[in-house]
Amino acid sequence: MPVAVITTFNSKNLGTQSIVSTLFVAMPTIPIDLLSKEFQIDTNEVEKIKLKLKPKN
Repeated sequence: MPVAVITTFNSKNLGTQSIVSTLFVAMPTIPIDLLSKEFQIDTNEVEKIKLKLKPKN
């Protein structure tokens, strides 16, 4: 599976941001079928990833 990394530096906001976790737990939510198509995975896998990344309250 090909992987791409986008890195930027900003002295005002130190740290990193995972694009994958941002997309899977975005508000408003990104449609599951779109995530499935773009990441080339089954919709069931998208659901599993979303559950694992869901913030714990």
